[in-house]
Amino acid sequence: GLCDFRIDCARGTVEIEHTPATDSDTLEHLLIDQVLPRLLAQQGSLVAHAGCIRIHRRGALFMGQTGWGKSTLTALLQRHGHVPISDDCAVLDIHDQQVLATATYPSLRLFDDSIRAGFDRVPDATPVASYTGKRRIRLDAPPTDQPTPVSAIYLLNNPARPMHAPAIVPLPAAVACMALIEHGFRLDIASAERSAQQLRHAAAITRLVPTYALHYPRDFASADAVVERVLKHFGGLDVETKAIDCGP
Repeated sequence: GLCDFRIDCARGTVEIEHTPATDSDTLEHLLIDQVLPRLLAQQGSLVAHAGCIRIHRRGALFMGQTGWGKSTLTALLQRHGHVPISDDCAVLDIHDQQVLATATYPSLRLFDDSIRAGFDRVPDATPVASYTGKRRIRLDAPPTDQPTPVSAIYLLNNPARPMHAPAIVPLPAAVACMALIEHGFRLDIASAERSAQQLRHAAAITRLVPTYALHYPRDFASADAVVERVLKHFGGLDVETKAIDCGP
């Protein structure tokens, strides 16, 4: 009810028709949050609905549904000195037996309580869209020729099923593969060719990167314990990271 996007994949164009009441922030959000990831997926990339943060030169992905805490967890980790790549969407490619993540749009989109929890000083923020109270914090875009090598994928638990303490459990490869499919963007969901391509890509990624279920309580009183548990687990992974200059 806000706008329509007409996508011409052959020409590489997107036409937007919107109501007079639809503001520019909402249009920008819908374009980069919904349309752009699907266009990239249509071109053959595996685009994951996931947050991504760089921890000591290696990337951790956090996958989950909207509202499951990807942005907040990414913000909490950046408060401990790690580099946020994206809070919602990452393009995954394989090069030289490594899975590499590139942000589609580098930003954090957070409610005010998550902003206060994730930053010592409240940063400049702009509205995300007219239908949400979240605010956008723009990040410095990493160089496009320096993607982040991914060492682990964490699938977040449903907040409706509360956990009393953080726990990390390995997932079987088949479950991890289907999680990547479930949390991947698609444009033409009826295309058998695209489905097969996405499945092959997801299977290849899960062969190279371990995937874990991350269960944790969604309250800020537990935030430090959650971050400590994630960093301890990630730091203990037996991963050989090949030389790639991806910054701090």
